This record gives sequence, C-alpha cells and structure tokens, in this order.
Amino acid sequence: MTAEKKGPTHRTSVLRKFQNIIAPAIPGIIGFLDSKGYFPDTKIHQTMIEKRPLQADDITLSQLQMTDYICNIIGQKKPFPDFAIEYFLTSLLNGADGPVARRMKTESKEGGIKDAAVDRLSEVMVAKLITKEIGLSEDISHKLQVSFQLSTLTKAACEMANVKTSEGGMGSMIERRKILFFILKDLIQLNRIPESSYPKREKIMDKIKSKVNLLIESSKQRALERIDALELSAQLYGKQSLLNSLNDQDSSSSSEAIKYAGIVTLNKYMDIDIVGELNQLTAGEEAEFPGVEYLKEKHKYIRESLDNVQGFLDEALTIAGYKNNKATEI
Repeated sequence: MTAEKKGPTHRTSVLRKFQNIIAPAIPGIIGFLDSKGYFPDTKIHQTMIEKRPLQADDITLSQLQMTDYICNIIGQKKPFPDFAIEYFLTSLLNGADGPVARRMKTESKEGGIKDAAVDRLSEVMVAKLITKEIGLSEDISHKLQVSFQLSTLTKAACEMANVKTSEGGMGSMIERRKILFFILKDLIQLNRIPESSYPKREKIMDKIKSKVNLLIESSKQRALERIDALELSAQLYGKQSLLNSLNDQDSSSSSEAIKYAGIVTLNKYMDIDIVGELNQLTAGEEAEFPGVEYLKEKHKYIRESLDNVQGFLDEALTIAGYKNNKATEI
C-alpha cells in the first residue's frame, strides 16, 4: 500500500503559529507607526483617518504603495534618511496581512494570489527603477523582471505536484529582498555624487550591475533545481499525477495552483510571457508548464478564484503603474 502524499506543512509552521499569537497586536502596532508618519499615502493611513477596522487587503496593498513611495523618493533624488526603516516596515507588511485575515475570519483561497501579486509587482517596480537609474539594457531589464518570477513559479509548480523543495538560500525571496535593499542603498549613494565625479559613479554602477547579475543567475539556478526535482516528464502539463493532486480544492496543492494561475495572469498584464520563459528552462523535455486556460478548464475552483480576485488585481496593477492593463478579462 502506497503512503499518501502530503502537501507543504507551511500552514502549521512555527512562524505561522507566532504570527497568530501576535495577530491581536498587529493593528495597534501599525496604527502607532502610522501616527509617526511611516505609512504615507497608503491604505493603512486612509484606514486610520476613517477610523475603520484594518483589513488584510489594506495591509497587502499598502506594501505595494510603500514600494511605490520608496521608488519615487529615490527616483526623484530626494534625501532619504529613513530609507532603511521604510524598507524594513514594507517587508514586515508582507507577513502581517495573513494573521489579520485569520483573526478577522476573512481568510480566503485568494489570499495567496494577492500576496504573490503584490510581491511580484513590488519587485518589478524596483527593477524598473534600477533600469532607469543606471541605464540597464532592455534585455537585462527583462531578464531581471523575469528572474523574480522563476523561483516563485517553479516552487508553486513543485508544491502543486507534491514535490518537496528547499527553502532559503540564493534565489529565495528573502535573499532577493536583501540584495534589493543593498541595490537601493547604492542608488541613494549614487544620487549624492555629482555627475562630474565620473569614476566614483562608475564604481557604484558596476556594483549595482554585479548585484543585478547575481539576482538573475541565482534565481535561474534555483528554478533549474526545482525543475529537476519535478521530474518533468511525470509531473507537469497534462500528466495524470498533476491532475490528481489538484482534485481536492482544499489541499495545499490546490492553493499553490491558484497562486500559480494568479501570477501567470498578472504577468500577462505586464506583457511578460512567463510560461514561455519557464518552458525555455526545461532543456528540451517534452513536458510544459501549465497555462492558465488549461488550469481553468480542468478545475472550476481556479477559474472562480481568478474571478474573485479580479478587482484586487486591477487595483494592484494601477498602483504599480499599469493603468491601461487592468485585469478585466481574466
């Protein structure tokens, strides 16, 4: 008798338990920080002004608005003494929405899409800032934007197929955020150096380009490792093992499939063929990564979740500057 496969155990992790313990204090902490001016022009600040309960979506979208604020300050070459604090608080918002949703009993299947969408849009906004500030080529800029997606989507694909993956290390989201922090610090330093000090500016730009290449290569390497773990010919597109793992819409595999479909959909509105980019990494294997239409056709709950999250994606895309690419036809 074959042992039953189990999905990821992140829902019972130590971190999640800790988040649940501190959940009651999160709105108060956020409210105090907002009173000190740390969440300017965000959903959080608007909520505090209107004196209404803080919702998980307010926190999630505020993370994106904070990223926009950080990029604008750096792009406008203004002094930014609070950069480290603002970046740290923006990162903390990433883990605050889930506990609030669970405490208010507003948790939904679409939470994973929302978190992942905001994470990817935030990273792409920073990539565009880097491109503008140091003049990255169109090709390198595209590779940088794609690199943020590869590790996340191959991880989701592994979990969809109940394939265990490693956490942390090069190419992981935490590592990416660390590298992006130092790149943004370099950009702030670059803004303080006069245009006439060419050697100093060139040295900093070379440092940034080196970090950009590290982001691209490490994310690609992590994606390739996960593709190997998937055993593509048996696990991916159109194979019965994948279909069977997604039959239970309440499973962890199905949650990852919803998130995967959401990220792929989001990329469509950023003019990135992310499934095509993933398939280029399969090194001639016959298998393909699943497209959104395929997943929607096979599993009704994925289609319903994408419909439910449409308004949120519209708002997130608008905040990120994709005003003409709203997700109106998911």
